Amino acid sequence: MSRLLGTPTFSCQEITQSCLGTNYNDVRLGTTEEHYIQLKEMYNGCEIVLGNLEITHLQPHHDTSFLKEIQEVDGYVLIAGNLVKTIPLVNLRIIRGKSLYKNSALYISSNFNENKVANGLEELPMRQLKEILHGGVTIAKNNRLCHMDTIKWKDIVHIANDIVIKQSPLPDCPTCDVNCNGSCWGPGPENCQILTKLNCAQECSGRCRGPDPSDCCHSQCAAGCTGPKESDCLACLRFRDGNTCLESCSLTDTYNLKQNLLEGTPKKYSYGSSCVKKCPHNYIVSDSGSCIQSCGIGTYAVRNIVSHYFMQQDKDKKRDWTESVQTSLNNVLKHNTYIITPGKEIYNITSKLDKPKVDAISNKKVCSGTANRMSQLGPVEYHYNYLKKMYQGCAIVLGNLEITHLRDDYDLSFLKDIQEVGGYVIIALNTAKSIPLGNLRIIRGETLYQNAALTIFSNYGVNVTHALEELPMRQLQEIIHGGVLIRNNPKLCNLHTIQWEDIVHSNYNISVQKSSPANCSECDKACSGSCWSLGPDNCQILTKLVCDQTCPGRCRGPKPSDCCDHKCAAGCKGPKETDCLACKLVRDDHDKCLEFCSPLHTLNDVYPMESNRRDSCVIKCPVDYMVTDCGTCVDKCGPGLYMVKEYGVLRCKKCDGPCPEGKTCIGIGYGNLKNTIAVNASNIDDFENCTTVLGSIILQEFSINGDVFTNTTAMDPAKLNIFRSIREITGYLLIQWWPEDYTDLSIFENLEVIRGGPKHSWRYALAVTNVSISSLGLKSLKEVSDGDVTIRSKDLCYADTINWTRILRTNKQRISTVNKNLEECVAEGKICDASCSEDGCWGPGPSQCFSHNRK
Repeated sequence: MSRLLGTPTFSCQEITQSCLGTNYNDVRLGTTEEHYIQLKEMYNGCEIVLGNLEITHLQPHHDTSFLKEIQEVDGYVLIAGNLVKTIPLVNLRIIRGKSLYKNSALYISSNFNENKVANGLEELPMRQLKEILHGGVTIAKNNRLCHMDTIKWKDIVHIANDIVIKQSPLPDCPTCDVNCNGSCWGPGPENCQILTKLNCAQECSGRCRGPDPSDCCHSQCAAGCTGPKESDCLACLRFRDGNTCLESCSLTDTYNLKQNLLEGTPKKYSYGSSCVKKCPHNYIVSDSGSCIQSCGIGTYAVRNIVSHYFMQQDKDKKRDWTESVQTSLNNVLKHNTYIITPGKEIYNITSKLDKPKVDAISNKKVCSGTANRMSQLGPVEYHYNYLKKMYQGCAIVLGNLEITHLRDDYDLSFLKDIQEVGGYVIIALNTAKSIPLGNLRIIRGETLYQNAALTIFSNYGVNVTHALEELPMRQLQEIIHGGVLIRNNPKLCNLHTIQWEDIVHSNYNISVQKSSPANCSECDKACSGSCWSLGPDNCQILTKLVCDQTCPGRCRGPKPSDCCDHKCAAGCKGPKETDCLACKLVRDDHDKCLEFCSPLHTLNDVYPMESNRRDSCVIKCPVDYMVTDCGTCVDKCGPGLYMVKEYGVLRCKKCDGPCPEGKTCIGIGYGNLKNTIAVNASNIDDFENCTTVLGSIILQEFSINGDVFTNTTAMDPAKLNIFRSIREITGYLLIQWWPEDYTDLSIFENLEVIRGGPKHSWRYALAVTNVSISSLGLKSLKEVSDGDVTIRSKDLCYADTINWTRILRTNKQRISTVNKNLEECVAEGKICDASCSEDGCWGPGPSQCFSHNRK
């Protein structure tokens, strides 16, 4: 059996509600509140921790309910330095111990306050914990913790010698319930310890659910079971495939370079303790079929044709191999350009993406920025590559610049071109020695983090061996909104010398904790005591405190003739509004700073309309932005306004009385569906009565069948009728699954516009692949604003008759179809109605004509 490779659509959420865990030991990440927020964002809703679970520094007032869903931990569990009364790990079943903390898989220590006897951990109700596969248990120095000494740890741990309990019974601890036989995690019968080993019959090979031989669990079970079969396990000893525990996942396929095909049985890769169809993004497939984050010694990674990385052993042939892959790849996907990039023992084949967005005025590359705060976006390498792709060559960050989790061995030169940031800047949790923001001039602070536009904290590693030492922001001269917060950077030099009052406006707070490491050198003599780093080129440039009192804002020196124009920000190189280093408000296409853009003109070929977009005046708004009456480009109309298209331009118009009927709903990729993979049973009701989808609609196999890993139930196909009201999708429409008894997509028969912002795989606004339909039935579709169209279905007729140039908005958009042969369609009578014009049809009958012949 052979099949073509498909574009991967996998992400971590497709496996389960999993999270990566941490490796900070007992290090606190910033203040106690910042540390708490980081833990809450990491573990809220998480069921399987793929790394270590480190619960530290929680305070008495913290709500710890975000931990209650955790069921499995791959690494170790560390509970230390907490003052909270209880930690509700009530669903934790198994600790695998793939990594250990001081030779222990469970380490509980120092959870009390020496100065305040009233504060400390009193209860740890881990009533479902039944097995630790590797590593021991250490419990010590918990002056208020009850019941841990009553637990029969030999039932949980495999090696009895690895149990160290230095926990004396406390006089005020409640006794175990009479039903617990002296072993409990807390008061009440629900906290009795559940034995799954010590009480088993001799015939049992592992765990059991009772003392009778018929109560034995299957040999592949861990942490107990509900029955004798491999599908009855509470957890799996090795791997889970669906609901079944296995010794190993099925073998991987082999790849045929000559035919661009995968051959063999359907593949399953091992990812943690799960068997998955596809490895997560940026994971590598080893020869044994495991999803891994990095190759071992003597191996390197190369990109497969479309889907995964595969490890190759023969380094001498790697260039020939990758070149042959590139040749095959270009034959299969001619629309993409592929390049071979040499790296450290690695040759990757990577796709060249769409051209970067460019600012309409300055021709500078613009990037969107992020809103992840301190969250790590997957494994460390993936997080780094994500930031690198986002900011490589970027000069203007429209949103927030969040620089986190960067190591000392990373090349950070991709940050050097950044000049302006629209939101806030966070620099946190990095161990890199230097972060090269040498061209950053202005932070606008349109959004703030804890009332600060610039936040720099906790940039150090374990034992402070690696830490941030310099931050040469030598061009930073203005923060328009928001304050500065700098603390807990033990090796960071010189920032305490900066005269922040010159940068920050007077109505915002400045909080700078002096690090004063012993090895910090003083500023160069030319710097007058204020510098970003060593040398005269790192002196702070003052543009406000040194100004003559007649200057309306910034200046370039102390003389009255050095004053900048009042519309300038971050300084200037001359007195005119064209000499500003940045603009306080907006910039026109002549590089002039203005207070507002020129008045709106009638839209025609001679007088194009100018509109505000961020800090620039543009001839026209970006694709799918609307123009308001006051000349501003917005991505959605406000209250009392509705969107209308006039003379080819989208505008927000004031409603004359009640606004036209219509309901805007959040689609995939936005709002509460931002991290959702596809439409499914849990979210399809959100689209009821919706006319406009802000985002995308994605339908994949698990949309209907559900997903055992995320506990998503199956969906009734009849629910798809909810989509009949939709007239507009601002993102893309991706259909990779469709009910077998549905012969067309007429559920979307009222869909008029697909705007393509964003696009699937950075390219497609409409993609229909591998579904069995005979016609499209999209009879109302009149426009695909941006992005390409691909339609591939072996049973599909009619689609190739459509005059797609009437639908695609620009001549740069492309249409790709691979459907049933036209001659076969004609032979089957699947042709357009006689009343249809040459523009084709969406299906049989006159109602499916794109347009009709004029009589």
